[in-house]
Amino acid sequence: MLATKQQQTEDNLLREVTIVNLPAQEVVQMLHVGPYDEEQITFDYLTMFLEDQQLQRTSKTHTEIYLSDARRTAPDRLKTILQITVAPK
Repeated sequence: MLATKQQQTEDNLLREVTIVNLPAQEVVQMLHVGPYDEEQITFDYLTMFLEDQQLQRTSKTHTEIYLSDARRTAPDRLKTILQITVAPK
């Protein structure tokens, strides 16, 4: 279906879209509500959860899924899902 749309459009950005399959991973995620510079508080809660569940991070990187438009939402109402990959200890 993507290839068909790419052929039908003159939108150069759509022509650059590719679909890739990523390996499945175990993640822990938490909703952060508030300014981006206060995300560390949510990461601290995630760390406590990991310790309680006998889990450990498998990477120093994380994923952020932005649910709010920062251009239209007050900083204290921004919603972001923070995800970290995990494995049993």
